[in-house]
Amino acid sequence: MCGLIGAVFNKGCDITENLSCGLKTLVHRGPDEFGSVLLESFKKRTYLGHTRLSILDIEGGKQPMVDESNTLFVIFNGQIYNHNELRKELEKKYTFRTDHSDTEVILYAYRKYGETCFEMFDGMFAIALYDTVEQKVVLARDRFGVKPLLFHFSKNIFLFASEIKAMLCVKSVQWKLEHKHIQLCWINDNIPAPYSVFKDTYKVMPGERVIYDILKHTIDKKKYYKYLRKNEIVDYNQAYNLFKDTLPRVVKRYTCSDVEVAAFLSGGVDSSLLVCELVRQGLINRVFHIPTEANPQDTRNARKLARYLDVEIIEDDGILNFDLQYARNIYKKIDEPFFDTSIIPTSMVSNLAHSHGVKVIMTGDGLDELAGGYPQFSTFQWNSLLSKRPFLKFAYRMLKQIDFKNLMIPFIDHYDERSLVQEYRKIQYRFSLEKIDMFSNSKEFIDILRPINDKSEKIIDFISCDQIENFMVNDVLFKVDSASMQHSVETRVPYLSNEITDLISRIEFSVLMKKNGKSLMKQMLKERSRGIINPYSKKRGFSINYGKMLESNEVWEFIHDVSQNCPFINQRIRNTIYSLYTESRITSKMVWRLIAFLFWWDCKGKVYV
Repeated sequence: MCGLIGAVFNKGCDITENLSCGLKTLVHRGPDEFGSVLLESFKKRTYLGHTRLSILDIEGGKQPMVDESNTLFVIFNGQIYNHNELRKELEKKYTFRTDHSDTEVILYAYRKYGETCFEMFDGMFAIALYDTVEQKVVLARDRFGVKPLLFHFSKNIFLFASEIKAMLCVKSVQWKLEHKHIQLCWINDNIPAPYSVFKDTYKVMPGERVIYDILKHTIDKKKYYKYLRKNEIVDYNQAYNLFKDTLPRVVKRYTCSDVEVAAFLSGGVDSSLLVCELVRQGLINRVFHIPTEANPQDTRNARKLARYLDVEIIEDDGILNFDLQYARNIYKKIDEPFFDTSIIPTSMVSNLAHSHGVKVIMTGDGLDELAGGYPQFSTFQWNSLLSKRPFLKFAYRMLKQIDFKNLMIPFIDHYDERSLVQEYRKIQYRFSLEKIDMFSNSKEFIDILRPINDKSEKIIDFISCDQIENFMVNDVLFKVDSASMQHSVETRVPYLSNEITDLISRIEFSVLMKKNGKSLMKQMLKERSRGIINPYSKKRGFSINYGKMLESNEVWEFIHDVSQNCPFINQRIRNTIYSLYTESRITSKMVWRLIAFLFWWDCKGKVYV
């Protein structure tokens, strides 16, 4: 894994030292090597900088890398897992200088196929190519945005990097907070792509390429990939056999490395299935686990599975004693407001892996969003079914009066798919709309986050695409990348491979939703673990118990002191939160979101007001 920074700027405004400083802020992403190049053409200068975490072709994979004609340069963060197959074809036309570097494959794939090459890559990547002949810079991000990439475009500069903090070192840019984008975090728990906290600064979208024309000083953006559900496979046995055949092949491909590969094992279905397959093929010897108070059963599962598979499990129970300062130290490394508390145990388990000398970790992320692993999938599927069958709806109402009070949410009165979609959008966000309106005009932003694409769109397909395009991209993948790279650890997500995602998109969702979601994966885990783990138990998630921390005076003193001079938090908000919390009418989650926002404000945001 690596970090990158680059810029195109006027010769009369030398910002090379600023860019070099920006490169140093990314040392956590690549502590093994630093490389940079400064090129001049016409009245412009182009800088490319790279920090490297050496994993593949350690001697030959240095960056920036240039092709044999010395006209095409690349800096790259990520891994291309099908690079060997692509190299065999490209070697028929080009002479490679490296032994097995995936970076060089990018150069010649672009030379041969142009911008369509990004569609051929199976992997995670943030790529910047500089074509000195065409005088353009091409940025590209992988299908699902596993690796981050941002750019700033203003009057005299085009600037890009893996993280905002690197770009902020360029002092000639007038960095101004974009208040409208910041308000999105109160609805979404983060700043969703393509937006960022600064004006004129954007995230490259997943499956997107951005072309900067140096001579015209213009940018052109185009999506090369969008996840779409096809729902072609309706037979369960066919779907299961296809998944069972695909997973081993993908897992093998995703472990390509010249250093040790290990895995995170939470004890849930996704990581447990992945670890079973990794151990079965003899690809790993160690797994890492963080016990949490909220999920003791997952810890028991992880330990039982490790014993059964005869693999070393390394644990750290530090999460049980975390406090405000510990959380602050993690959050202050994040450049934007971010409210998901699971970044804390993710950071801890990444640090644990790093302390044991591991650079590459396999994770089970992405499967919940792809295959219906969250409770709302089952809830809305039932409501969709019942809303179309008046007799079942009447029966449900009768049963609800008797005993099944928590079976389904109360908006069963809505009959059509579009109404269910609208209700889903309302409850998906973490506050009620009224509470969000304390911070921003929430209704203004609902359609920004996930518009309704089509009147005929099924609720279950809508939820799947929303979970992938919004929650997975802006929360899960951002969290895992940020937390792991804080400790110089590369995390890989085989469930997001081209093969697996294409296969799952073809499977009718009702097939995936048997046994409350992820039916194929649960059956495979049951077979692989020989019943050691019950894959059909209630999903718990990777959460922490922060309720006790919120009872301390230190927390409320922090809120009071820091919020005094924060323009986003007015006295009405403070009074409302204090009164609701005192009266026990507010969830601790709402207080936590305020704390997380103030972490960002105190460490980052207030500097730019």
